[in-house]
Amino acid sequence: RDWPGALLVPLPTATVAGIASFLPLAETMRLMEVVRGGRAALAHPAAFEPLMINTSQCLGLFRKLRRDDPLGFLAPEEYALPRGLMRAAEVHLELMEPDRAAPWGAAVAAAGGSLTSAPTLPLAPASSSPRNSPASTAQPSDATGQDVPQLHLVLDPLQELCRRMRRGMFSAATRLTVTNIEDHRLDYHFLGVRGMAFAHFPHFRAIARGGRYTIVAQRGPEAPPPAALGHFDAAAFEKANKSRLPPEAPVLLAPCVMPTGQPEASFIDENAQAFKSGEEYRFSHAPWRSLPAETVRLRYETLAEHWKRQQDPRGAAADAKGSPA
Repeated sequence: RDWPGALLVPLPTATVAGIASFLPLAETMRLMEVVRGGRAALAHPAAFEPLMINTSQCLGLFRKLRRDDPLGFLAPEEYALPRGLMRAAEVHLELMEPDRAAPWGAAVAAAGGSLTSAPTLPLAPASSSPRNSPASTAQPSDATGQDVPQLHLVLDPLQELCRRMRRGMFSAATRLTVTNIEDHRLDYHFLGVRGMAFAHFPHFRAIARGGRYTIVAQRGPEAPPPAALGHFDAAAFEKANKSRLPPEAPVLLAPCVMPTGQPEASFIDENAQAFKSGEEYRFSHAPWRSLPAETVRLRYETLAEHWKRQQDPRGAAADAKGSPA
């Protein structure tokens, strides 16, 4: 019996790509193998618009990238993946759960769902809901029993995403939402994540709930202006800062030393958990974690200079070659 996908063969590539966008991600990937001309359709960005990747699919994607390019040297166009996958304008990525390393030299069982039948991309199948519905929040299923070499483990999914983004992954995205980020990983590395992997997104917001962060980043004509280029409002900063203080702050924490400019204020605009105590910034969900105010100020001053240059065509051309820091 012929697979119904044969009906797509006579259609133009852009039309097939548009139809593919309504399929679950795992089924979209199968078009590459079972439809003549499927590879051309999946090179079209419309085939993955919007791109919704749940935790199990993120596991499959990161596992493949670690196997094919463990050191992260390849540019996205060199990945053995459909070109359109990395050209989506709207991306929603639910990070995988981090792997847990076994004793050195031992293989570990892969944590995650079953693999799709498409042999060129081991993305775990999503739920039966359409691709344009919210990504599944279910945790990966029990171990598949497959042994995974230590080199292919993903111990820090956020770091894995950021280093791939610095090589150009999701470079066409105008709106990128990343969920299921462990709060301690982003708290300690917030400035590096913001100033490098997400430096080319003027709008950036991070919100933590239940021990996990969600990042929403935007760029392009419809993106809000960067917080670092805003006007410093001391009263608004003080109000926001007081609203985030934990109950024990008056007894255990130093009073806030007010900043003198917008760079520091940008930090609490972009991280809804951050507050200032003395000359340090802390997090309302974990006030024992801190960042020096001077480090915050210097990072956001660098970002502000980057976005000022972006408004100048000559500066934008220079910055297009890399991150500002």
